[in-house]
Amino acid sequence: MMYAADFRQQAREGLRGRWPLAILTTLVAGLFGGVPGSGSAGSGGFGEGSLDMEAIHQISPDFLAAMIKLLAVLTILGLVAFIIGGVITLGYCLFSLDVVDKQSTRFGVIFSQFHRFGDGFCLRLLTALYTFLWMLLFIIPGIVAVYSYAMAPYIMAENPNCTAGQALTESKEMMRGNRFRLFCLEISFFGWCILGVLTLGIGFLWINPYMAVSRAAFYREISGTGISVKENSETPVTLEY
Repeated sequence: MMYAADFRQQAREGLRGRWPLAILTTLVAGLFGGVPGSGSAGSGGFGEGSLDMEAIHQISPDFLAAMIKLLAVLTILGLVAFIIGGVITLGYCLFSLDVVDKQSTRFGVIFSQFHRFGDGFCLRLLTALYTFLWMLLFIIPGIVAVYSYAMAPYIMAENPNCTAGQALTESKEMMRGNRFRLFCLEISFFGWCILGVLTLGIGFLWINPYMAVSRAAFYREISGTGISVKENSETPVTLEY
């Protein structure tokens, strides 16, 4: 059985000589909401305590208008990311698997699955819906659901005829007995994430692809597909679309 350190080692080996490509690809995919992760985005809110209405009335109308516009833009961007993020995720999973397999790859792989736009959107929608329903029961079942469905994008990405429902079902079966292992893998990056915060987020340019490729290595191991290294595995990667 492989452990977190083994998956991280495979990720480092796959990323050797590919860091610029991996950083650029992860950054762009992330902007479109296409980098898979077991954690879901947290929700923000106002701080505790009562609102000072007098202070609110003293806020400049121009400032309020600017904040409203910013909120509207962020809402639109979030909606766009949700809609197209699913299909971008499929492409990014293929990219991560190419890296961990030490195969020739390119930046444009993240856009290679747009012919499966419906599949990607349905997978993201169903994953969000099922996770939300489990969250209604309690936080723990919701977290379990998040980890249960974590491998669905990889399954769908590698199986062109796979539907969203089939990918979720297969992921749930695949993750039986492996949810805690994935949790341990992600916790192993805790120190790196602290370093990323201390560098004002700059460190995440390297940390995010490192985590993503480690997760791809995890999928390779639990899916039983192993890491396939072909004869052209040393072919240089390019930034061509």
